Amino acid sequence: MKSIFTTLLLFIFCIALQAQANPVYLQINPTISKAPLAMIKGQYSAPNGVKYKLKRLQYYISGVTIFHDGNQETKCDQVYLLINPDQTDYYLGDYNINNVERIVFNIGVDSVPNHGDPTAWPAGHALAPQNPSMHWGWAAGYRFAAIEGNSDSGNGQFADLFEFHTIGDELLTKVEVNASSEDNAGKKLITLYADYNKLFTNIDLFGGKIQHGNLTPNDILMANFKDVYYTSPSVATKDVNSHLIGVNVVSPASGLHINYTSDIKGMNFRLMNTNGQALVQQNNISASGSISSDIELPAGVYIYNFYTENTSIATGKIIITK
Repeated sequence: MKSIFTTLLLFIFCIALQAQANPVYLQINPTISKAPLAMIKGQYSAPNGVKYKLKRLQYYISGVTIFHDGNQETKCDQVYLLINPDQTDYYLGDYNINNVERIVFNIGVDSVPNHGDPTAWPAGHALAPQNPSMHWGWAAGYRFAAIEGNSDSGNGQFADLFEFHTIGDELLTKVEVNASSEDNAGKKLITLYADYNKLFTNIDLFGGKIQHGNLTPNDILMANFKDVYYTSPSVATKDVNSHLIGVNVVSPASGLHINYTSDIKGMNFRLMNTNGQALVQQNNISASGSISSDIELPAGVYIYNFYTENTSIATGKIIITK
C-alpha cells in the first residue's frame, strides 16, 4: 500500500512539473553595426571600411543549452535551427524555466547528423533539403554558414562577388552569451541581437572572395560568430550621446508621440515589438522634431531605434501599461 501511495505521489509530482513547462523560444534580431539589417538593398561598411551588400545569410545552430534559475542546466536535445534574417523566433521546446541566465550553442551541425542523409528528416525540418541548398554532400556534410553578397571596389557598382560557405566538422563553433528571458504571449522568450557586421572582422571583402570549405578566411568567419551576439538593444558607439541630445516619449497609451532633438539630418526611425516586427517606420527624418502615429499599442514592451545607413544613433524601450 505504501509503495502504491509513493508511486501516486511521484506521478502527481511529475504531472505538476509538466504543467509548469512553457514553450521556450530563442529570438535573434538581425542587425548590422546595431542598426536593423536590410538584405540586398542595405549598403554597409565592413570593419576595414569596404562597402558591401548582403544577399544571403543562413547558418545552423545546434547543441543548445540553457542555464537558468541558479545555474540549472537544460539541454535542448535534438534541436537544430536554420537561422534566416527574415525570421526572428525559433522554438526550442517546452521546459520548466523561470529565469534564464545564459545560453550556450554551436554554430554548425554536430558530427553524426552532419554526415547523415538530409532526406531522412521530415519536410520542414532544419536539416531536411533546403532551397537554396545547405547540404554540400555526405562526406563534407552541411554548410554551417552560407554568407553571400557583393562588395564595392570604390565605384559604387557593388560588382564584386563574395561567397563564404563554411564546411567541415572542425569548424563547429561554440558560442556563449549571458542572457535573460521574458514572458511574452504565453511563451518564454530569450532575446538576442546579432551584429552580423562582426562576421567580417579581419576579412577583406575588397575585390570579392569565394571560399568553400574550411580554409581561411572561413575559419576566421566562424570564429567571429563568438562576438556577434549581444542581449541589449542599447548602442555602445561614441556617437550616441554626442548626436542624439534627447528623446521624450509623450502619452504612448493614446498613440505614439516622441519628441527628439539631434544634430543629424536624414536619420531613420523604427519602432518594433519584442518579436522584431516593425510597427512604425519613418525614413529621412529631420534632425529634430517629433514622431507621431495613431497606431494602437497594446500593453507591452517596444523598442525604438534612430539610425543611419551604417550606425545606430539611439535605441531605447517604451513600456506601455494599461
